[in-house]
Amino acid sequence: MERAEIETALKNYQGLFHKVLHVSRVYPFSPDYEDYFQQLQLAFFQRCLTQEEVNLPEMFRYLCWQVRDHQRKNLRQQKIKERSYDRYQEPINNPEAESQLKLFLTINWPKLSRGEQIFLKERWLAGRSIQEIADQYQVSRSTIFYWRKQLAKRLGSYFYED
Repeated sequence: MERAEIETALKNYQGLFHKVLHVSRVYPFSPDYEDYFQQLQLAFFQRCLTQEEVNLPEMFRYLCWQVRDHQRKNLRQQKIKERSYDRYQEPINNPEAESQLKLFLTINWPKLSRGEQIFLKERWLAGRSIQEIADQYQVSRSTIFYWRKQLAKRLGSYFYED
């Protein structure tokens, strides 16, 4: 195919790109939708350069594979980031912040949810990893991350109120 034909094909096959993204569960309200859409256009363009005709079922499968491959790469990168974040635990070197934290815990320990208490006890005091906590209490890692997020909200509102 010539370049002009490919450019018109890109315009004509936009419905195909939307269908591939829908089948791959990448929806228009997703923040990555435009990135995936552009990636599909590039993959389509590269595939059209090597083929004389566009075989629609074959092209559909090829584009689905491209999206799934990109999703797997993103998932792997996210897991690597989570693992590196899990290993990073900065100790409190500021005596004033440490005393404020102790005061906060003595006053608010009963007000914390069971999950927040578990997270504090196991992660901060015992130094266990997210996976170890999840295995011990038989909950998912996302549950542990939720406990951490809720605790961070409480700590943030306690330390940063005016």
